[in-house]
Amino acid sequence: MKIEVVVDVKTTLGEGPLWDVEQERLYWIGSFSSIDGGHLVSSLGACP
Repeated sequence: MKIEVVVDVKTTLGEGPLWDVEQERLYWIGSFSSIDGGHLVSSLGACP
């Protein structure tokens, strides 16, 4: 298996990738914004 960095992202507490073995999908888990109570959903185009 060849592993390749797609995007070199610097993260803060609570953020990171999650590989779903059964679905063979990569999810990006983000942290909750305590400032405004909201969250931001974004995609790199490679994730569902």
